[in-house]
Amino acid sequence: AWAFLRRRIGRGTLLAMAVAAVGIGIMIGSHWTGHDLTGPVAGLVSGAAFGALILVLEKIDRASPAGGSNPFAIVLFNNAGAAAILGAVGMYSGILAAAPWKIGLICATGVVQLAIPYVLFQLALRRVRPVDASLLILLEPVLNPVWVALATSERPDGSTLVGGAAILVA
Repeated sequence: AWAFLRRRIGRGTLLAMAVAAVGIGIMIGSHWTGHDLTGPVAGLVSGAAFGALILVLEKIDRASPAGGSNPFAIVLFNNAGAAAILGAVGMYSGILAAAPWKIGLICATGVVQLAIPYVLFQLALRRVRPVDASLLILLEPVLNPVWVALATSERPDGSTLVGGAAILVA
């Protein structure tokens, strides 16, 4: 928001971002062996891309002449484009050689896990600043180990608990 929109970021938000970054660093750093940078680099690129998406969605919504863009259309075109690209890659590589009901299940999961949350997120950006929204999104990696622990016998390790606590504080 500061680099691309020249939006001022308050001290409290900067502090929250720093604390969240420390928490993320603790969670990732304890699991990284130092031999393969694929995971950390993919995580950084993914985070930067999602941050850019937040800014683009907010800018589109603010620029809409009707006082708000159509979040359903934005999500439809974004996800349809991603599905087309990944579908072509999957067909070319042979990964999509699955029963039709499995492909249908994957599509339904995409709607529930991606499309609906993106629509809700787009609507929320009308009330929440992009920087604050990006901090709220950090609840997802904190809650993932909680859901896993509730559903399985797997328990988060100490670094996940410490990093998650830092993110919650942020």
